[in-house]
Amino acid sequence: MKNSAICLNWCELEVSKDNVRRLLKEPDLEIILVDNGSDDGSKEYFRTIKDKNFIFIDLPENKGASVGRNKGIEVATGKNIFLLDGDILYVKGTIKEYQKILDKYPDAYCVGQNSMELLNRLGHNGVYDILEADMSMGMDYVVEDWFPQAWTQYGLFKGELLRKVKFYTEGVFGEAGYGLEDSWLHREMIKLGYVSLAVNLPLYYHYAHGGWRGLNKQNKDDKMLARKKIFEKRWGKNQDWGDLLKKGVTRTFR
Repeated sequence: MKNSAICLNWCELEVSKDNVRRLLKEPDLEIILVDNGSDDGSKEYFRTIKDKNFIFIDLPENKGASVGRNKGIEVATGKNIFLLDGDILYVKGTIKEYQKILDKYPDAYCVGQNSMELLNRLGHNGVYDILEADMSMGMDYVVEDWFPQAWTQYGLFKGELLRKVKFYTEGVFGEAGYGLEDSWLHREMIKLGYVSLAVNLPLYYHYAHGGWRGLNKQNKDDKMLARKKIFEKRWGKNQDWGDLLKKGVTRTFR
């Protein structure tokens, strides 16, 4: 396969179901659905899909995004790997366009949607209208390398680099919770001499932070503060993407 897509799901059956349906229509693509211990019927549904390009990984419990993504990376065979969170709806043609960008810039380890651009333009991290998202990939995007984070929620990565670095899973990073796994991966890639690229398209539909709401609903701590403490001990203070943005990062258009 030229590319693989890893869909991370935790109790987001309807969005993840639609994502698999959309991705199965993409050419020359291996789809890996990693279920992180869902109890909403996701496991039962995805076990029924029989397609040569679909792989279902059934994890018994939620060990966090890093563990789930690493499980997908272990079996992914594609040259490039697209990472997709379970609360974001895939827009047709995204992987094709992102691949053009990734192939063009050898110093980039990934390319993904500039979520801050969406927030500034729309007041929300993604569009509310699914039909609007369906029509919004296009080819009139702007490529920048100013944005200091890895695009783990919606981005295409060079497979050889993800297999080499993978996601950090020690301590609370290997438990149910969210935050800083993207910044940790980004710091590792920077050490190797790579950058991440930002694109202002597509305008995807985002059931924003459904995972956080799910954790709160089940009275589980998202462990953000505990993760930040470990992150800062390893990488220093003010090295998270949000902290770097506050410093005012220069935008470089490519």
